[in-house]
Amino acid sequence: EVRDNFAASFSAFQAQNYSDITQETLASEELKTVLVSAVSQLPPRCREIFHLSRTHHLSIADISNTLNISPKTVENQLTKALKYLRFGLREFLPLWLLILFT
Repeated sequence: EVRDNFAASFSAFQAQNYSDITQETLASEELKTVLVSAVSQLPPRCREIFHLSRTHHLSIADISNTLNISPKTVENQLTKALKYLRFGLREFLPLWLLILFT
């Protein structure tokens, strides 16, 4: 009886954890899709600067040198991109927090 109770409890535990992982994976994939879509809607130069900064992890100075533009322009374009993405993704904040803190 003890073994049967343990087996039943363990099965329920596994099913719950598997369900949580599946939900988190789906939520994560949905968030990635929305983020890629939002980034693709940025103006070309802004998108390029954002991509260099966030994907290639280049500093503002490195981006400035690579694109032969002023560092202030790079800062302005990054600010513009982040502002647009924050506004566009605001409805997904609870989902992002769920993924981040679970």
